Amino acid sequence: MVRHEREGRAYRYFATLAPEVAGPEALGTIIEKIHYGPSESALAQLVDGRMLAPDVAARMKSMVDQATRD
Repeated sequence: MVRHEREGRAYRYFATLAPEVAGPEALGTIIEKIHYGPSESALAQLVDGRMLAPDVAARMKSMVDQATRD
């Protein structure tokens, strides 16, 4: 996801993927590495104990509804 170039005695790092590609890819990797079990338990961990604004909850529900139609 990153590349680097030597700059003196240090390195400068650059993104190689656009944020909209890197974000989902990184999250997928994290979920694969640390979360075992069904998808709904991963979602539950993300929202458990948090107060979601109604508009945020509605957007999340819409995403889940869309995923079940695909």
